[in-house]
Amino acid sequence: MPGRSAVRFRRRVVLEMLPDENDLLQRLAAAHGSIRGTILSALRLLETDESDKLRARITELEAKLAKTKEQAATAKSRLKNDETSTAKVQSDLTSARTALRDAQTRERQTKAALTKQQARAADLQAEATLLGDLQIHYLYCADCGTFIGEDEWAEQPASKGVALYHKTHKYRAEGSLLGGPATVMAWRAKPHTKAGRGVDLPVFVDS
Repeated sequence: MPGRSAVRFRRRVVLEMLPDENDLLQRLAAAHGSIRGTILSALRLLETDESDKLRARITELEAKLAKTKEQAATAKSRLKNDETSTAKVQSDLTSARTALRDAQTRERQTKAALTKQQARAADLQAEATLLGDLQIHYLYCADCGTFIGEDEWAEQPASKGVALYHKTHKYRAEGSLLGGPATVMAWRAKPHTKAGRGVDLPVFVDS
């Protein structure tokens, strides 16, 4: 209980206020129960220096708000840059995929051409083998009465081609009583690079 002197002490304070200040006082009075209670609460707040703390807190919060806005602006700028980088990467990826598809198409075409060429080579090899089997390696020599291998053949230009004969004998296109039978064993259109090597015989051209 307050002392007797405190209970008996009274002081009236006349306060002049503007309309808007009076409205504020009335609203606060409704919250605190009376005008007197509102004023005393304000005085106690000032006495405890709470207002300075609140102002400092407001200043701190304003600084944090400014920093947050700055960070948000930086993040927005970074996001824009990231979106630009992502678009470029996406474009590069699309180009790379297109180049890959083109390379795969060329590879398939090359493989198809290679397969075709391999099949053609196999046909040619088979044809060469067949021609090799059909190639004549021995001709009958009338003078010797036996077959002569191609290493013993000689060539003589005759009748727009070459006549083949046994290089052991002289070239005779036709037989005679004195010279003996004809030595020609065969005829072909073109000379052979192997037949007749090292043979130095006179050349007779048929008329």
